[in-house]
Amino acid sequence: MPGLTVDWDTLLDPYDSEQSVVVWTGKPGSNTHKSLMVLAGLAKAKTSNAQ
Repeated sequence: MPGLTVDWDTLLDPYDSEQSVVVWTGKPGSNTHKSLMVLAGLAKAKTSNAQ
């Protein structure tokens, strides 16, 4: 199975240098995109169950 290929961007908070958000993306339809969607679904389910 080939590895995953991700693009990423870091968004910085101009008012707080200690805060940032990293966004990972994959080309739509690729195995990377599908894998990231599965991961997002698992994270959402875990968050929903914690509340």
